[in-house]
Amino acid sequence: MNIKLKVLFVITLIYLTFGQVYGTTAEGILIDWSDKPYLIDKEGDGSKIDDLVKVSWYPDVVADKLYFRLTRSSLNSANRSWKAYIDINSEGNFFYIDIRSNPNSGKADIAIYNEAWVLLWKTTGYWCDSYNSELYIPMSYIANVSEAGYGFEIYVRTDSDKAPDVGPIIISTISTYPTITLFIVFIIVIAGSLSRRKGI
Repeated sequence: MNIKLKVLFVITLIYLTFGQVYGTTAEGILIDWSDKPYLIDKEGDGSKIDDLVKVSWYPDVVADKLYFRLTRSSLNSANRSWKAYIDINSEGNFFYIDIRSNPNSGKADIAIYNEAWVLLWKTTGYWCDSYNSELYIPMSYIANVSEAGYGFEIYVRTDSDKAPDVGPIIISTISTYPTITLFIVFIIVIAGSLSRRKGI
């Protein structure tokens, strides 16, 4: 195998590995959330229907999607529909996400509103079960994605609970993709160096 094919193989392998480790999709299968950032909220501080116990998130800058997984308590939650809300401060611009989950059908309805409560985007998918709802929103609706990096203050709540109880969740895309980019550039530089040594 010549050096160019080896380099291409290594870069492809790195790309696939990073995709498996860091990627997720909203498809109702929750195993791909095991390595994502999350916070735990105190159990029992909300109603039996919508007591939040865990919030996970993942900004995918390549796919232009901000993913969330919301988990409610399994102690007393009835198998009935519940609502959740995500308030987003995107560098002084405010957006509101409305999430309506129906465990009986498995459907979750997602809508984004701006601070004037004008509907910007909505979708529906089979993204929930009895205790979890996963969802995504296009980041281009809430941020200038042409910039090198951007951040959000996220407030997650239901009609009876907040997670966290005090303060926001801070999500930044500044450190999510330069690392991968620099790693790939590093591999290309090493490959170029090897090529020069072999006279290719």
